[in-house]
Amino acid sequence: MPYISASIILQLSTVVIPYLERFRRKGRWGERRSVQYTVYGTVVLQHGPRVRIAIGLEYERGGSEMIVMAPGWSFES
Repeated sequence: MPYISASIILQLSTVVIPYLERFRRKGRWGERRSVQYTVYGTVVLQHGPRVRIAIGLEYERGGSEMIVMAPGWSFES
């Protein structure tokens, strides 16, 4: 599902960003570059919810204690 969303976002952004519009005119090379950017967008969309959940857990409290004892990049629960 993130791949489909990234593909739609890339197609819609070709209207706003002229650099992406040039990919359509470049033929096979442009098609490969467009797929590459779609994959990059997929990775970003895929990790977005995970990051939001991790940040949310850092600030969540279970009773009087925090759920995450050592917040940061490699937090421990």
